[in-house]
Amino acid sequence: MFSEWRCFSLGGGLSDTFVFPLSAQAGLPPADYAHSLRRMAGQLAGLRPGASLWVRVDAPGGCWNADEVRQALRGLPLAVAVTQRLEPLRLRDLSFCPGLFPTPVPPPPAAPERGVSELSLQDVQALRVLARLEMACTAEVASLAGVSLPTARQAVRGLKDRRLVEREGQEAFPIWKVRRAGLSLALRS
Repeated sequence: MFSEWRCFSLGGGLSDTFVFPLSAQAGLPPADYAHSLRRMAGQLAGLRPGASLWVRVDAPGGCWNADEVRQALRGLPLAVAVTQRLEPLRLRDLSFCPGLFPTPVPPPPAAPERGVSELSLQDVQALRVLARLEMACTAEVASLAGVSLPTARQAVRGLKDRRLVEREGQEAFPIWKVRRAGLSLALRS
């Protein structure tokens, strides 16, 4: 579920910390990430009691992105830290003191790769646009992804073949709608 796991020395014990990198340059609103993180945090709290979540925000030009994510993640059953730096996590960064262990906690099982690497750059850009807008015509996808209309047309058709988006509307003027699997993949990309 998370890209990285770390065991930090915090306040006299060792943490069981899951790391989620968040890039503002992906173009997705912070609330979209927070919604997915809320769902995953509930599962994580049930599977790994005492675990904590570290959201590393890469957002040059200010802290509003990190502040939005921090606000949206209040009340989680996990200790959460939302930071904009790469230095090691500190106990004071967390929303509350997580479960600390005297010995290192075993790492979580590795998750299978879920197809992000199988998509081209244009496919990922089109998928991110559709994740932001939820529904869009091909011309909108092309404009916001910064690609030509034929490239966008090819990208959304490929995404449809992978069942990440679905087509609505008329044949001559299709409207593309992101599916749940597509949104999940856009957030992981």
